[in-house]
Amino acid sequence: MRTLRLFTATLIAVFGTPRAHADNLSALGQAMRGTALGDRSEAQIAPPYQQSHALSGFLSERGAQRSLVNLGSGGESRRVHRPDRGESVVPTASQPTLALSEVEDLAPGADKPMSLTTISAHLPVYPQNFGAKCDGSNDDAAAYRAAARFAMASGRPLHVGGANLCVIGSSIHVAGSMTIEGDGEGKSILVGTFNGPIFVWTATGSEVARSSVSDFTIRGQFPPNAEYTRSRGFVIQGDNTSFFQYNRFTRLTFESLYAAFDVQKASFTTSFGQESTVAWLNFNDITIRSGSRHAIYGWLWNYGSGTGTTYSNIKTAFTTPDAAAFYYKAGVVGDIVINGGHFGGNGSTLIKVDGATNYRNNILVAGSQLDAGMSVPFKFQPNSPTYQRISFTGNNLGGGVVLSMPPVADSLIDDQLADQRRAGKNFSTGDAGRRHNVPLFSVILDSLSPFTGTECTVVVAGLVGGIGGGAARATYLIGRNGTDPVVTLIGSPVATNGAPQFFSITPIVVAGTGQVNIVTSFTPTAANSNLDAQIRCMGGTYAVGRL
Repeated sequence: MRTLRLFTATLIAVFGTPRAHADNLSALGQAMRGTALGDRSEAQIAPPYQQSHALSGFLSERGAQRSLVNLGSGGESRRVHRPDRGESVVPTASQPTLALSEVEDLAPGADKPMSLTTISAHLPVYPQNFGAKCDGSNDDAAAYRAAARFAMASGRPLHVGGANLCVIGSSIHVAGSMTIEGDGEGKSILVGTFNGPIFVWTATGSEVARSSVSDFTIRGQFPPNAEYTRSRGFVIQGDNTSFFQYNRFTRLTFESLYAAFDVQKASFTTSFGQESTVAWLNFNDITIRSGSRHAIYGWLWNYGSGTGTTYSNIKTAFTTPDAAAFYYKAGVVGDIVINGGHFGGNGSTLIKVDGATNYRNNILVAGSQLDAGMSVPFKFQPNSPTYQRISFTGNNLGGGVVLSMPPVADSLIDDQLADQRRAGKNFSTGDAGRRHNVPLFSVILDSLSPFTGTECTVVVAGLVGGIGGGAARATYLIGRNGTDPVVTLIGSPVATNGAPQFFSITPIVVAGTGQVNIVTSFTPTAANSNLDAQIRCMGGTYAVGRL
């Protein structure tokens, strides 16, 4: 048997509330309520038997690893095995006692006591202990605000959600760094019934960093024809000196809100223009969709774009052509990474950039699906300055998507049906004094498309022993007109080394197969020859392989 020792006042001051067992919640809540939890002037401590009863129901349900239980006389307890919940701790005597100042670690083999403060520091704060009903009808906003204040003051996570829908009729204000967490997008659901933001997060006077928000849904639910244009999931606000950065938003769903995120925080002046003090954020596994009302924006940035911000596995389901997943209204726009998303819906846009923006550099969209229902990935206003280093590559584009934008510089843009194949090969030899013929690549035209073709450029760079180093290049059109491939040299082969022994490039047609092999030849007069060969082909239906 192990001894459990705890101090009642410490328990009341620091211990949190579980999310279930309503009777025990109520009893424990009454034992805990004081100035931090309600509107009373002094902490009220229930009689020991009430505290013990509440703890017994509260904690014995959770087993030995995370829980405390009602104590018998002398503070002793024993472990029993319950088939439905595994091993639990129960008192050995009938008289409950809560007398001493610490609780032993219940983990097997532990030899040091664990303080209640240590145990409780990781327990969430539950709005239900502050009066939240989460019954789908009562307004739980006041209880959520009280719970948020206590979570901020104690440095503990704020729990979101309940047994049913939690109705929120006015904004929940939070400030500083904190954790907000639910039990999953399908289990923890906040329903906003007013034309405003559910959460207003303020960063003023100090940095908000390394916060975490995860695992719940925010849904808008408004009367027919009621105004909802100010409805938001999160509004981020504050001064122009306190940064909101390195924060994570994960596994969240936003439904029927005008905007999921609205960054209203004041900007600061840089050499590029007005930049946001919201930066280096991570958004992962976020769903934004219409429901009873149109979802219009995923992210609404009023100033800047949040340099260093990354978006992964973002899903949008819009139902109006006015919608855009990302909308940048003014200031510095750039240094954005969007990867692995699924975007779509009724003429909507992926990224909208207004003419009041500047910088406009380093925007990457890769590995994403853009459904046919979308209109254009980009709505870039063609105002000065020029967009630069825009990368749109490796994406699946639906048939209705039109990749339209003003001229851009230093960029890689892959539109629909764009085709390119690349391959490389290395070779080295110590053999000298004879000519080497090295097979490099095969280009095979599709046998089901007898009138196809492609253009291929081959570059061979390296050292020919005793001759010298450099590079050689040749470009060919390879096509067929129902028979074997026909190869046409475009221009003349060029090389940086004019010696006849240097790398030459030759195409060889393999009769009856639709295949062309690319070979390089060279004649070293000394050992240690090496080469790196690259091929790039564009257009047609074909395959490229290494030989």
